[in-house]
Amino acid sequence: MVLIRPATRAELEEPVGFAMNDPVGFVDADSLREEVAAGRLRPEWSWFAVDGSRIVARALWWGREDSERPLALDFLHVLADVPDRAALAAELMSRAHTEFHAKPEYVLVGRPPGMTRIPPSQTPCPGVARRPRRPD
Repeated sequence: MVLIRPATRAELEEPVGFAMNDPVGFVDADSLREEVAAGRLRPEWSWFAVDGSRIVARALWWGREDSERPLALDFLHVLADVPDRAALAAELMSRAHTEFHAKPEYVLVGRPPGMTRIPPSQTPCPGVARRPRRPD
């Protein structure tokens, strides 16, 4: 049985093993710690789906240091071997939205074939600094 729960501060400060090869949502441990220390990623905004002792999915929401609620879903990962990945992702987001007492607005940003970076003029939140991603 899968348990959906918020992350603990310790899990965010010392990132747990979560094997990801997806370049879209990759974040290294140092960048994650930096965001947590700055208050832009918080345990109450970070949700895990745990099967036994294994984290099988995670959703991390981002906000400004002074935000009362998260402003953006930064990462949504479900491991490839999880049955019905879409249903688990939806349940993870639904539970978190209930706890936030609000459903954040989302903007999906995609890249046309061959584009390696999204120009600043096309980002959903111009002027909001984002941490660097793993190189292509």
